[in-house]
Amino acid sequence: MPRKALIAYATWAGSTAEIAEEIAKILRDPSMDVEASPAHDIKSLAGNDTVIIGTPIRMGRPHPEIIRFMKQFKNEIPNLKLAFFVSCLNMNEDNEKNRAQTEGYLQPLYKAAPGIKSISTGLFAGVMDATKLTGFWKLVMGRTLQGDFRKWEKIDAWAKILKPNLELQD
Repeated sequence: MPRKALIAYATWAGSTAEIAEEIAKILRDPSMDVEASPAHDIKSLAGNDTVIIGTPIRMGRPHPEIIRFMKQFKNEIPNLKLAFFVSCLNMNEDNEKNRAQTEGYLQPLYKAAPGIKSISTGLFAGVMDATKLTGFWKLVMGRTLQGDFRKWEKIDAWAKILKPNLELQD
């Protein structure tokens, strides 16, 4: 029977969803059934061996939907293999300082589900397209660097490295 992995993500303008779908595409094969779904649509983690949680980071914070997801499933997540990925403009320049800072942005997730341990965390640059934002966010984020800074080869490489760790039986 194939192992099951769930990629739960939140997104503000769609780019984190695109990363989740790319990761799912790479992980999916006859031995691994992978579903990518918005976190707010997930009602149960039952039947999954792995959960991969993806969040954009804005203003140094994970998406609130992901924090709610972590709180909702805090008792189930520790029983699964867990990985995180983030989409963050801070990773436009991948260096030790930015990696440490971006990993620090995940602390609210660890606080929401104490005792969890991630087997891997993918830190990826994101997209800033103020034309897809509204209200306050359009005003504030419209003043930042604009563009698609994702490096698909880096995302694919992380998923390929992650894959054997998910296929191994416990």
